[in-house]
Amino acid sequence: MNKGAKKELLIDTFDVLKDMWPAKQEAVFKVLRSMKAIDLDMMVDMWEQIIKNNDSLARQNDF
Repeated sequence: MNKGAKKELLIDTFDVLKDMWPAKQEAVFKVLRSMKAIDLDMMVDMWEQIIKNNDSLARQNDF
């Protein structure tokens, strides 16, 4: 699978899993680790989405 196809698959997978946080936390982490190798900026954007959509993460970690 080429990088472009893998990136699209990871984005699609993340879009499904992000709404299931924290139940699918480990799967989201796996997607993020894979995305890091392909597109670091996209991985950071994904993390931002997780944090923004889950206020409890910020409160839990005193951010």
